[in-house]
Amino acid sequence: MLEEMMRYRGLAPTTRPAGGLTLVELMVVIAIIAILAVVAGPSFLQELQRRRAESAAEAAYQVFSSAKQAAQRLSSDVFILIDSGAAWNVWVSPAFPCTNRSPADPNCSVGGIAARSEQYPNVTLTSPGSSAIAVRYRNGGFQSIDNPTAAQVVLLFSVPTGYQLGIAATPNGSFYVCSPTAETARHPKC
Repeated sequence: MLEEMMRYRGLAPTTRPAGGLTLVELMVVIAIIAILAVVAGPSFLQELQRRRAESAAEAAYQVFSSAKQAAQRLSSDVFILIDSGAAWNVWVSPAFPCTNRSPADPNCSVGGIAARSEQYPNVTLTSPGSSAIAVRYRNGGFQSIDNPTAAQVVLLFSVPTGYQLGIAATPNGSFYVCSPTAETARHPKC
């Protein structure tokens, strides 16, 4: 009876068609998505940069591995040439010094084995000493040309968020991905 009276006076509840959204509901959904993007965006970017540093370190690891294999295959010394900075390169060379010092020069490269900065945006490579160093693989071990008595050679890959990973190569021929700040679940301390 109450419903009939409301209908008579024009106060009956309105029904809306099933399956549609009102403008208010749509705006609430958009606001929630915007809030989630603002909260999750920086974390996503940090993770993306961390993954780029890890990928760059893994690529350099592969260059060290390839150098070891090339030295055994060629039965001679090979060199890992490293240009550090924002436009970095790490590559295997049959000779040191190289005239053009470029991974693109066939006289300065063994089979095009290289890792380059353009493959890893926002990843910077730093190395101890100068911006251009060389590491020799000889008699089963890695040795810095710039500092032959060094216990190990460490290359550091870093991103703008401050995350760093390194590659350490030792005179006994071992090399590994490491963390310069502290031991992590995945990487030992350099």
